[in-house]
Amino acid sequence: MTEPRSDRWHQGYRRQLTELRAGISDDPQSNPVAALAFRISRDLESGARSLADLDGLVKRLSEDAFRDRAIRLAHYLDLPRAGDDKQFRAFIRDRAKDGDLPFDQFQALWQRARIGIVFTAHPTFAISEMLSNLLAKMVESFDDPERQRWLESELAELPHRNQPTIDIAYEHRLAQATIAEWSAAYTDATRILLEETAALYPDNWRALRTELATCASWVGYDLDGRTDIQWWHSLRLRIAEKHAQLTHYRDAIQHLARANARDPATASLVPAIDLLDAAITVAEGDIRAFNTDIEHAEALAPAANRLTDGNPRRLTRRGPLLERLDAAATAAKDDVFCREIMVLRDHVANVGFGTAHIHFRINAAQLHNAIRKVLDIDDLANPSRLLATRLSELIQVSEPETVNFASLLLERATAKRQFILLSQILKHVDSDTPVRFLIAECEQPLTVLTALYFAKLFGIDDRLDISPLFETADALERGARLVDQLLETQAYRDYIHTRGKLSIQTGFSDAGRYVGQIAATLAIERLHMKLARLLQERGLTDVEVVIFNTHGESVGRGSHPASLQDRLTYVLSPTARRLYQGAGIPLKHETSFQGGDGYLLFARPRLARATLFGLLRSAYEDAAAYPEDPFYADTDHSLDFFLRLKAWHQALFHDTDYRVLLASFGTHLLFNTGSRRARRQIEINPPEGQDALHLRAIPHNAILQQLGYVAHAIGGIGTATRMERERFIETCINSPRLRSFMEMVAHIKRNGSLSAVTAYASLLDPGYWSARVHAGGEPAHNENFRQLVRLLDDDHRATAIRRAVHRLREDEFDLYTLFDAIDLDARPASDERMDTDLLHATRIAVIMHIFLLAMRIPHFSTRDDITQEDILKLILRLDMPPALELLRIAFPVASSDEGDISLTEPASYRADPHSGYQELNETLLDGMDRAYDLTRRIGIAISHHFGAHG
Repeated sequence: MTEPRSDRWHQGYRRQLTELRAGISDDPQSNPVAALAFRISRDLESGARSLADLDGLVKRLSEDAFRDRAIRLAHYLDLPRAGDDKQFRAFIRDRAKDGDLPFDQFQALWQRARIGIVFTAHPTFAISEMLSNLLAKMVESFDDPERQRWLESELAELPHRNQPTIDIAYEHRLAQATIAEWSAAYTDATRILLEETAALYPDNWRALRTELATCASWVGYDLDGRTDIQWWHSLRLRIAEKHAQLTHYRDAIQHLARANARDPATASLVPAIDLLDAAITVAEGDIRAFNTDIEHAEALAPAANRLTDGNPRRLTRRGPLLERLDAAATAAKDDVFCREIMVLRDHVANVGFGTAHIHFRINAAQLHNAIRKVLDIDDLANPSRLLATRLSELIQVSEPETVNFASLLLERATAKRQFILLSQILKHVDSDTPVRFLIAECEQPLTVLTALYFAKLFGIDDRLDISPLFETADALERGARLVDQLLETQAYRDYIHTRGKLSIQTGFSDAGRYVGQIAATLAIERLHMKLARLLQERGLTDVEVVIFNTHGESVGRGSHPASLQDRLTYVLSPTARRLYQGAGIPLKHETSFQGGDGYLLFARPRLARATLFGLLRSAYEDAAAYPEDPFYADTDHSLDFFLRLKAWHQALFHDTDYRVLLASFGTHLLFNTGSRRARRQIEINPPEGQDALHLRAIPHNAILQQLGYVAHAIGGIGTATRMERERFIETCINSPRLRSFMEMVAHIKRNGSLSAVTAYASLLDPGYWSARVHAGGEPAHNENFRQLVRLLDDDHRATAIRRAVHRLREDEFDLYTLFDAIDLDARPASDERMDTDLLHATRIAVIMHIFLLAMRIPHFSTRDDITQEDILKLILRLDMPPALELLRIAFPVASSDEGDISLTEPASYRADPHSGYQELNETLLDGMDRAYDLTRRIGIAISHHFGAHG
């Protein structure tokens, strides 16, 4: 059988790359990635290879990376053991001390959720839905060779690209499918717990009531940084989610009734079915009513009047359904039948009348805008403590206002509109299920008090958990002090006692962008620990603390690569958990699963079970079982390390050269991966004017992945430990916490290459293109090379990138010294990074091809103040869509179609259909378009190697 050409080229280029790497010892300035990129470019421009040939090579490399990603994820989840009932059953028995633990103590373990799962719409929908589904299937069946062979044939047919259209409707649909898988896994977990309880406590098990975990979503309810989600969108989604959940409950009860038809107790389920049938019919009418143009008053009125008509069949409270299920469980004599009813009953009590709990999120600035008139003050940049005291007093004396849907339509302030919407949802859709209210970029106590003021004003403070989000360096540093200042106000103390909980959110992605990923993790851990000590000092140990750690699936955004258990202890350390446990403070840890990459961990039944069972084991284990960590004993050393590391990253992120590195190609190397903008709305400058701090976390991290070096995860440690290296090494050898950090850095370093970063710089270096002229051998392209030299002559990006690389390499030298001292291997095996370097080299060659095609575009006159040079500069930033659009306007394809024009005057002349720019469009513009598409598909293959996007 003849070897496919792509395989031959793959092996040929790999051999060349190996040879080029081997030559570094004789030529330390050589760059294997840049050298191979030149060879591929020469082959492409000479005709020895075509773009289609490289497309086949990239397809082969993408499939290899895809398979490796599936295998890594299977091991990350500890399949097949983690999804196996046996391991989870053994864990339950261990917590029960095999039945020796008194039942009341055993029951107390499971009555309060200690772990929460939150599905978000972060833009990590980097691959198509079909490709994502296939990845989940390959992970699930990693140990089934026969099924893997069947899936391989499917893989061969699928392109590695993004979903063509990604909007909030698409993201919400995927989130709901993921929540359904979570729900099934949660049902399994509850069933197993009840079965084990029945075996351990045969006389008491029917009294067990459980809340093992919570599930929430903010998809469709998050307004931070976006204006495309209006109040009516969120309301429609919540009504639709209610209908879906009511239907799920009804279908589950009907299934139970059919499965136990011969049991006389089955008749006791009929009242629950009737109740749900009526509620489903009402919900269907509500959906129809609100699927109109309700943003207009004339359409809103009939829909609003229907939803607010007080129809008792609408079912807004859980009580009636829970009463019927309790009665059915009591009537059931068969133990298995009773347990199935109890499983469903606990699900209703936990989840309520939506598919999951919901998180609303707005920005602190939106709250400040809403409260200015109330406080009669314009400047809230630095509010005084007197102002907070004044607002606290207003909260205490304020009386709830009544609102209706006209209030929503007429209110202009975004923050107040969200509170009014929540009031309507809690009155008319689901009155029992609490809602989380997240405040992004929260740095002042007044911001939280503002949210509390409006919550009380609109009568929902008893069912709303207000949560500040700490993600900036200042917010993380001052977070505990902010909470302390809140606790000094009577209004806030009354509020948390009423709710019985205090909620905060931390942002690993943004914090990592601001101060580096390791420093961010340490800052967040310090906040966790300060909060525990603060509450203990204030005697508030009876208030549950909810810590929502928001992080992604990649190393650069707070996920540890070793395993799910390492991930959980990374974002909430055993030492922090021990502080809460020792103080007797109830703690609930919530963790995010963000966008397409996060949903993957719940995308199939086996994956959902493995993930949920792993989360439960981590949340319910005894924190005291972890040994004391020496990293926390030497507080001076650990603090110095944190401060040095933080300072290094803050200097890097404000560095002009680093900004240029990020902005040189920016997000143009990436497909669109979500419905949210890559840059914050206030940023209107072109990419070169962007500070690295202003780019959103996910595209910021994705750009670093695509350039080959995740600086905010790898960098700074070498420099931060230089002054006390021996002390750091000694601590690291004995500290599980510090060792975990270094293992994570070593993992990401194995996939990182500063040679790749420098190779991208060569694209923008006029000296490189001049050297290709000087080298000879490509005379047909010399004029194009020289034109690139002229265009790039005053472009300083290449120089800036090389300076940034020099800074990173200096730090890397010290990092390697550390790795050697603690016996961690961060250098990839001989071929471990071969394919990623080959992908980088291929993409650089394809970008060169785009540049060279652009140099062949004929001169044209200025149009609408846009010159040809302007368009070429867009291309040199890889900002291809607008560049190609402008070029197609400048060089239109002729048309012989006379259209619908109807004239009485005859004409014998007909325009020549070939007089347009058909050939130019096909050879140059379409060629650039195809090449640009290939560069972004290479990006997906690179993200497979990192295991996540961004």
